[in-house]
Amino acid sequence: MNNKIDIIFIDGLNKGEYSLSYIGYLFYLASELDSNGYSFKILNIRSLAKFTLCSIIEELKKHNFSSIGITTNAENIANVYKVCKIIKLYFSNIPIILGGPQVTFSDIKTLKECDCDIVVRNMGEKSLIQILDCIIEEKIKLEEIKGITFKKENEIIRNKDDNLLNINDFGTPVYGLLSEEKYWIIPDNGYYKDFKVFLDKISKKYAFFLTGRGCPYRCAFCVEGNSNNKFRFRSIEKVKKDLKCFLSVTKTKYLVFADDTFTSSVKRVSELCKMIKEVQEEVYDFRWFAEGRVDILSKHPEMINIMHNAGLRKLQLGLETGRQETLDVYNKGITLEQIEKVILVASKYKDLAIHGNIMMANPKESFDEYLVTIEFFKKLSLLSNFNLDIGVVYLAPFVGTPIRLNPEKYEMDMLIEDFEFKSLPMSNIVCKSKKMTLNEVYAMRTYTYHQIMGFYRNELFKLSKDEILSLFNNLKDTTSGIVIVGVLKQLSSFKRFFTISMAKATINEISEKSIDYCPLRLWELEYNEDNGYSFTSLKKEKFFLKEKDKLLWELASGKNTLYEIHEIINSFSNNAVPFDYILSFYKELDNNFAIVFRKY
Repeated sequence: MNNKIDIIFIDGLNKGEYSLSYIGYLFYLASELDSNGYSFKILNIRSLAKFTLCSIIEELKKHNFSSIGITTNAENIANVYKVCKIIKLYFSNIPIILGGPQVTFSDIKTLKECDCDIVVRNMGEKSLIQILDCIIEEKIKLEEIKGITFKKENEIIRNKDDNLLNINDFGTPVYGLLSEEKYWIIPDNGYYKDFKVFLDKISKKYAFFLTGRGCPYRCAFCVEGNSNNKFRFRSIEKVKKDLKCFLSVTKTKYLVFADDTFTSSVKRVSELCKMIKEVQEEVYDFRWFAEGRVDILSKHPEMINIMHNAGLRKLQLGLETGRQETLDVYNKGITLEQIEKVILVASKYKDLAIHGNIMMANPKESFDEYLVTIEFFKKLSLLSNFNLDIGVVYLAPFVGTPIRLNPEKYEMDMLIEDFEFKSLPMSNIVCKSKKMTLNEVYAMRTYTYHQIMGFYRNELFKLSKDEILSLFNNLKDTTSGIVIVGVLKQLSSFKRFFTISMAKATINEISEKSIDYCPLRLWELEYNEDNGYSFTSLKKEKFFLKEKDKLLWELASGKNTLYEIHEIINSFSNNAVPFDYILSFYKELDNNFAIVFRKY
């Protein structure tokens, strides 16, 4: 049996086949464990040959360890309960320590219902070290550790919060967790024959980076703003060191700054962006995502320019609704006018994707009142020149949020109690306004998508071909485009155009000198006895083809150059067809996504 491990962290418990690992919380913990001399390993259950509870136990039996640690969230809590139960059956004397947002706000309830021993509330770096000091070194008693709740015999004891944690006291996060095998339990005959394949997967997928913690705002549906975590910045010097280390491990070209309030301070943003530019010069160039506060950006629009110059390519805004009454109920602290102003400023940058969610099933809101939001987001889309990407989600009041604590105050019906154990929140309905029927709530998603996507389908193709392709590429490359890219991908004609137009042999710049380029038709013609051959463009315009146009269409096989087509068509006609006419005909088709030009 191996040397004793002080704590084993169980990873990979999130729902969904793509939730391979939830490792971000461990970077700072690992730094503190290392600096305090405590050993740890990570067991990702998806690396086991079989994804079963028994497989977890069989793997744990191979190791000598002193404690188990698991982080919790709304997506994994049901699995956490199951894992804790079976671990206690086989390792009854091993303390199980839970942390994370889900148990922070339900610590007493969790300890009553779950086979765990200790809950670490809020930030856990200092508390976990002290817990190990108690369990392993017996230097301290659990009763003396702030910020924890624990079982003692038949009693549950809740100690005072620890509000003195300074994130600048932490060393550089151990991002090596993403790439170094020494931190992991590598199962014999596991799912991954080469464990480096697993590490490569999580390393490539992981792009989340923090420069601070906490949120000073208290939106009624948000966990972070209603926690007891104080709003804390990590110093610019430490962030720079952390960032260079992170990039050296992940090699990511697209970074997600995951701070809830990246734009909370003009001075802070200026300092961060200056530092980001330095890192881009010293390490390598990258692009990045950040969340922004509408009220602050509306007062200081120059912040958008500062961030864009430093590589910001996707800005998420907390929009949620198009009704001022609902914004006020949510305690958002913003106005509709501020939203419009920020959208207008941000959309000046053509390569900057803007993202905002529509929230459904809002408090104190009828279905008819909700419809105002759909029209408002249509207006924002036009203001942004379609640079606004829209997500559509259901309200999910997680534990610790004002709505969850007091649904009656918000005139809400909780449809699924403890929904984190039974449903995938935000994708599914877990609550509704008392002013809506259940049928109306069920209809909301379909109706909203139908309205928004129909709007884009009608309006998007009023843009030029180049503008549409630019939008598509910009949103696609920033992992966005839920609606816009979704609309375009639904159209088989556009999909074919996009696929072929991205090929190396495809030419996008066409002029009178391009006589050796070959047009390639992409669509089928329609036929009507009265009007002859035609096709309907993506703009829903009808193009009727003259007799010579029909021949030009047939000759656009991708094998004939413009010069050859000019020769062929004039050999069939007594009236000469000018080259300029041929070129303008094909250019019009190209602008309507009906052909591409190729060069051989």
